[in-house]
Amino acid sequence: FLFSFGNGILLSSYFIVTLPIESKRISKEKSAAILGGFIFVAGVTQLVNPVVGLLSDRCLHRWGRRRPFIFYGALAGLVGLFFQLVGRYAEWWMLYLLAFIVSMLALNVIYSCMNGLIADLVPEKQIGQANGMIAMLNVCGAVSSFAVFRILGDLNLFYMFYILCIAFTAAGTFNMAGQLENSFHKEDSQFYRKGLSTVWQDLKSAFYLSPTEHRDFFLILVSRTLYYMGVSSQCFLMYYIRDTLHISEEE
Repeated sequence: FLFSFGNGILLSSYFIVTLPIESKRISKEKSAAILGGFIFVAGVTQLVNPVVGLLSDRCLHRWGRRRPFIFYGALAGLVGLFFQLVGRYAEWWMLYLLAFIVSMLALNVIYSCMNGLIADLVPEKQIGQANGMIAMLNVCGAVSSFAVFRILGDLNLFYMFYILCIAFTAAGTFNMAGQLENSFHKEDSQFYRKGLSTVWQDLKSAFYLSPTEHRDFFLILVSRTLYYMGVSSQCFLMYYIRDTLHISEEE
């Protein structure tokens, strides 16, 4: 679950440091609105998670169910981050936006499959410990990212740091999963047992949660949604410090 460390590095500093700076470079007057647009795009890309979960559950690749998605997701993430770096350097902001969408989709693909590995490989009595480890690695990654940014002091170098994080942490998760995950054969796949029509029903049900049949989980969903709506305000912390507290970047 090493990728959770890299995921913590990217998502924490991405929205509190990197994107606020980039939004300001695009337009100082409209920086808050642009940053809000980036956050909205990032939220929409998370809708890919249930789709990736269903597809990886039915994957018949010789590498196993999750590893192909981790591998190609990492490649897409590296490409996305590279073109974000190119876009910011040349100030081609449409290229930057497209590359950002690719990067966010890639992160969600990898993270979704990494969580799928818990159900695949971790004994039920150890699932709590595994989730705790993932949370700890996320927090450690978040703290580390701000320390590294402070040391580097240059956003171009920080993008290179992002690229290295994706490469090494995704590779570590891919390698460890390969030592444990068994290849799945055609006869073992729910996809072939159920048929396409049933899979389509599964896909639709992944985006709907009955408030009556699954009341407890529905309440969790609502509370987590409200929580993330509140946490998203942290992305505007840099602008709050600048505009309300009147502390300049030099200070």
